Amino acid sequence: MPPTAQDIRFDQKQLMIRWDDGQIAMYDLLALRKHCASAQFEAIHSEEARRSLEALRTIHLLRWTPVGHYAIELHWSDGYGPCIYSFDRLWSLFEKALQRPMPLSSSN
Repeated sequence: MPPTAQDIRFDQKQLMIRWDDGQIAMYDLLALRKHCASAQFEAIHSEEARRSLEALRTIHLLRWTPVGHYAIELHWSDGYGPCIYSFDRLWSLFEKALQRPMPLSSSN
């Protein structure tokens, strides 16, 4: 079971969640938008698949709203959605990111 989200904020590039265990998770907004599991997804998947990465970069997060005590909904400038992310899913993404090997520094 994931910790509880204590603070949620965003800027132009990232969504930040501070969990009650003290850890801070940063999520790339473009990646979240590209992987939105929307109920509309199936109906417009082929249209969405044709969008270029450049077009997706012009879309921005307007706001987030709570969905009960288990998730947040992200509201995008192009109206796509709903994009609901459970806290379990967001915590899982954070844990996977922690398990990735750190890149070696090229500056010596």
